[in-house]
Amino acid sequence: MENLKGNRNFSALQYFPLELMRRHKIVPFGYDSDKRALRVACTSPNDEALANELSNNAGGIRIELYAANPDAIESVIGRLSVLRPDRIPAPVTATAEKIPSSMLSNTSTAESNRSRTSDEPANTKPKRGSILFVAPNEKLSRHLYSSLTSERYTIRSVESIDRALILADQESFDHIFVHETARHESERLSAWVRRHTPWTSFRFYSTEAAVLANDTTDELTFELFAKNLQLPGFLNNRADDQIDKHSRSVAELADRLCYKYDLPAHIRLAILTAAHLHNLAESTLPSAENYTPEEIIGLSAGRLTEWQYPPLVTRLLRCMYHDLANTPRNASDVERLGGSILTAADIYRHGWNNVSLQTREQLTEINKAMLKMSDKFALPEVIDNLIEILSSGLPASQKPSGTLFPVHVLVSCSALPGDLETALTNAGFSVTLSHSIDECGHLCSRHQPKVLIIRESGVTQDIYDLLLGLSTHGIDIGQIPTILLLDEGIVSEATKLIRHGVEDVLAVTSSSDALVTKLSRIKSRLEEKAHSRLSVLQELGTHGSLEDMGLVDLLEASRGNNRPVQISITGEGRHLTLYINQGKVVFAECDESRGLEAILNGISWKKGIWSIDPIDFAKMPEPNLNEGIDSVLLEACIRYDTAVKI
Repeated sequence: MENLKGNRNFSALQYFPLELMRRHKIVPFGYDSDKRALRVACTSPNDEALANELSNNAGGIRIELYAANPDAIESVIGRLSVLRPDRIPAPVTATAEKIPSSMLSNTSTAESNRSRTSDEPANTKPKRGSILFVAPNEKLSRHLYSSLTSERYTIRSVESIDRALILADQESFDHIFVHETARHESERLSAWVRRHTPWTSFRFYSTEAAVLANDTTDELTFELFAKNLQLPGFLNNRADDQIDKHSRSVAELADRLCYKYDLPAHIRLAILTAAHLHNLAESTLPSAENYTPEEIIGLSAGRLTEWQYPPLVTRLLRCMYHDLANTPRNASDVERLGGSILTAADIYRHGWNNVSLQTREQLTEINKAMLKMSDKFALPEVIDNLIEILSSGLPASQKPSGTLFPVHVLVSCSALPGDLETALTNAGFSVTLSHSIDECGHLCSRHQPKVLIIRESGVTQDIYDLLLGLSTHGIDIGQIPTILLLDEGIVSEATKLIRHGVEDVLAVTSSSDALVTKLSRIKSRLEEKAHSRLSVLQELGTHGSLEDMGLVDLLEASRGNNRPVQISITGEGRHLTLYINQGKVVFAECDESRGLEAILNGISWKKGIWSIDPIDFAKMPEPNLNEGIDSVLLEACIRYDTAVKI
């Protein structure tokens, strides 16, 4: 098993220290939420003493032992050891997602028959409500499903707004959760809910953790909240005066920045409140023009303090126009970021609110001017994100043509060179930023970047830690080209990481042109590879032979197809049917096998015929896999490789 599976499901590896895994030759690979049992691959599945020891190490959780190929176990442990030889992952107490048993033997599987936790009796209490999840690019995990059903909720899940509309017309739901990836097309569903079931809570969510932590805002609640903030202006006949118009425009821009940073719901509401009320005192001043924006904001914060407004709102206001170098010690990172967001929005609305944006050159000049004006008061990245938001309103002729090449930048320590993000954007790359491993894992899952850039200022040991952390969050540097931007003094030593899958190591002092050139070469290489497969497919037409193009090639060639297609393969006396949509294998069936097992059956076929046919989305079957093509290929190849070695 050459490659360690590179997806977020490998969080199960954190249940045990690496040293313990190495000593006992075990690898945890999944959690069964129905049985409340951690599945562990090992070489001695009937060893009850081993099961007891592992249960104690995992905090008393039930253990199920499965027989596995020793070579496969050694391969996984070896890969982890290479990433960070002396790293011992800290055990976690959170429930891991179910992990497909890619390292298991097909012929020998046994379960520890000793139960360490008793199942609770079935809950006979009445249902608490019904929930509909709309997640086009996300599969609802068993963990979330079990958590909600155990609280007596009825759960339904669909993959499109169209199907959600059909289901909402047939059933009544108390709550509807729409994944952020479907926000841009959710207005039809939101409008339907408002007209027909206005009592239904309608929310957007970015991760399942946000649902469990209640980090979402009901859209009706948010709309009422925003309207209530505007109500005093209407009651006092001030809705159209410049003071109220300015506060509303600042709030609108600040809220878009909050969404850009994916801030928690309660922080977003606090920033929105501060934006609406930041110039509250201006209407009562006899000569407001004699006061600076900072002074007006200070007076407004003082008034809100007298009225006993929540401290977070007043603290956010006091972080506006505050020298970042002298931020109060007790100010949190969230308050600093919120203050920068409010400051950037206020500066833009004061200086360029009446400017008609028509060209990218205008935005470039505004960006430079704002960076100078807010040098001490707002984070440069906030200004850059503000400009990116404004660019979405440019005329179509000024927007970049074609599909942008997505690049993600993890700024772990220090900062990026000031002009780097702008240089990448101008070169036609779509750039997203993160500042932690957790955030990086979330955004990479959401945006599927083609290249990962890591800015790290620590020593080589820190880089090992970082790469190991990324692997446990589903980011495999062997699967995505990864470029390290390091301090010049450690570049030479860090180049040995290229042997372990890193694409390249560059000094942060290198010119942005050098990085752009490197990215352009990677882009050309990936596009040429995809084009080569597509050319073969086009040459063969909608029918072909497995001798010319096997299952792996067919799947890779279908990755960029945005239309739903059906792939039918007949080989070795068997028949395999696949349905693919937007880079995902939605359904797979081979005789009695379903999902990944069906693909595993066909991956070794050398002779046979295939056909590809476009189909209507309405004719797609119910999903039994719904995984990305890259993820499916990786896992299928690992399991096939393991089976061949047995």
